[in-house]
Amino acid sequence: MKDVFLFDLDGTLLPLDETYFKQLYFGELKKVFAGLGVDGDQALHQLLKGLEAMWKNKGEKTNEDIFWDVFTDGMSFNDSMDTLKERFIQFYEDEFDAAKPAAKRSLYAEKIIKLLKAHDKTVVLATNPVFPVVAVKKRLKWAGLDYEMFDHVTTYEVSSFCKPKRAYYQEILDIIGENPDQCFMVGNDVREDMVTKAMGMDTFLVTDCLKNPDNRSTEEFDKGSLKSLYEKMKEVLA
Repeated sequence: MKDVFLFDLDGTLLPLDETYFKQLYFGELKKVFAGLGVDGDQALHQLLKGLEAMWKNKGEKTNEDIFWDVFTDGMSFNDSMDTLKERFIQFYEDEFDAAKPAAKRSLYAEKIIKLLKAHDKTVVLATNPVFPVVAVKKRLKWAGLDYEMFDHVTTYEVSSFCKPKRAYYQEILDIIGENPDQCFMVGNDVREDMVTKAMGMDTFLVTDCLKNPDNRSTEEFDKGSLKSLYEKMKEVLA
């Protein structure tokens, strides 16, 4: 049995209707921007540019710094940068819950994490680090999980790459001091999560909210529902 377990969040530990989530998320954000005197459509355009810049980040800066450099470039707003950032964080603490209806709580997410922690395994939340820590904590709560359950969590404050770059996963390995052959990656996205197999990690493809944008064959991957993963782990760790 491996010593380190990496888990994706959205669509894996947290079943999610991604299209509905974006609709609710962006809708609430536009209201926040309007309250700051910022044109909502312009702000969302800059937000998407900021997301793209984080996906392309080659490690020169944290994703947080990259995002804010791009997000505010050429955009007019009435308040200071600090005020804008503070309101952005407050949004995740307050209005972000409006997007919760797009998510469902799995019966097995908490069971799996608690099972691994009971057997002294290192558990990493390897969610694509395009959100601040406050937003990750909120989505973990939707999933019935706590931030403190994880030995390391990738957020935009502490990460300098994004999935599916191998450098993203290597950054995690460097931080926790582990090699890929000691790791097991669990995720629902063939492109973003299963790249770890080529790095030498064992993998499990969660099919409850399967994402396969390249229509790639999944025959090479061990796969199934989150429930089946829990049953398998329970048996192995017994």
